[in-house]
Formats: sequence, C-alpha cells, structure tokens
Amino acid sequence: MIKVQIINNTRVPIIRETLTRMGIYTKTETNNKNVKTLKQICYIVSEGEDYYIVHHKEIQKKKLTDIDYARRNTAATMLEKWGEINILNPEELLEYGTILSLFILPHKDKFKPDWQFESPITKDELINWKK
Repeated sequence: MIKVQIINNTRVPIIRETLTRMGIYTKTETNNKNVKTLKQICYIVSEGEDYYIVHHKEIQKKKLTDIDYARRNTAATMLEKWGEINILNPEELLEYGTILSLFILPHKDKFKPDWQFESPITKDELINWKK
C-alpha cells in the first residue's frame, strides 16, 4: 500500500472513479459481439485521516507479484502526475518501479456500450479493509 496525501479532499470521489478506469484490459467475442472488459486493480482507501492507494490483493490479504506491485505503483504515479495526490514515501516505489501494462480508459469512453467493468473485490471487503 502506498500512503498518499490528497491534494484536494473534494476530489476523492474523482480519484475513486479514475481508478475504476485503470486496470487490466481484455477483449472477448460473445454472440458475435466484441466485449471489452476492464478489471480494476487499485483502490483508494482511508484509515482515519490517512489515505492509501492499494492493490486489490492487499485488501484481500493475498500475496502480490512483482507485476502487481508495479501496476499499483503506476496507478499512484499517474494520479500524482495528474495533480490529484502526493506520494508521501516515493522511495517505496523504487523496488518494483512502474509498468506500461496498466490500461487507462479515457473518461469519454467509459459509457460506451461495448465496455464492461469488473471489480475483483466486494463493497464489503472495501468497507471492512484494515491496514
């Protein structure tokens, strides 16, 4: 998990929504229709006054691979680049770096009918998350 500072607290919902458009992209054909699926991998969670960018496996208490860490780092790095957050301990990102295989769907494409969105965690898991 990456501890972050939210630059503007009113933008937390926007950060949450942005993270729904970052993840792993797959394309399948079902009933002669192309279906594009985006699996969200990172979430913003809070504990008291502290905010964290976490991989879904961290919420589920599963073991992360090097690629999982790199994808999480990339999501946090992009949010920082866009001026939404500050990463409080950037040196923690050095071990795994970032990766180019994180797909980011433009907001204008989110509501196109050929997109499906998956979340690997339930709302209960997200609500009950503890560091």
